Amino acid sequence: MVRRRRSEAQRWQIIRMRSSGLSYKAIGRQMGYHYTVASRLVRKRIQTNNVKDLPRSGRPFVTSQREDRALQRLVRRMPFATSPVLKREWLPHRQLSTRTLRNRLKSAGLKSRSVIRRPMLPDRHQQLRLAWYLIRRGWNLRNWPKIYWSDESRFGDIKIQHIPQETSKQLSLTVEAL
Repeated sequence: MVRRRRSEAQRWQIIRMRSSGLSYKAIGRQMGYHYTVASRLVRKRIQTNNVKDLPRSGRPFVTSQREDRALQRLVRRMPFATSPVLKREWLPHRQLSTRTLRNRLKSAGLKSRSVIRRPMLPDRHQQLRLAWYLIRRGWNLRNWPKIYWSDESRFGDIKIQHIPQETSKQLSLTVEAL
């Protein structure tokens, strides 16, 4: 679970509230945090005489927030582009891995999904499908188990990056039959 960062002003406000005699639970309720946030902050103030965060371990991000937003715009413009193509288009002057690109997309809430492949049907096939439906339109649940559906394997599916709220219509790709 990711901790929400509090501004330095909020941190000093918590310290002042505690100094004025408020309980940790009252501070938590008033500030909208769990009471342990206030108790940890007061303990930190006593130990270090400061409320600032210490330097964090771990490598800093290679990209800036502005570059990440540019990547999101690029993905919306080119939803069918693969990671290597996006990498070349995004920051051509920088040396970045495709894994970094995918991590940036994942942290932005974009997910990789397979495109729905739909065959382009000739008019005759569309009419036959409609006729098949019209015959079975009034069927109830007892009639449908009599139909056997085949499951076709798909090889070489195309993956795209998308926002989870997008509809499947936006994710479909019509392909011509050979």
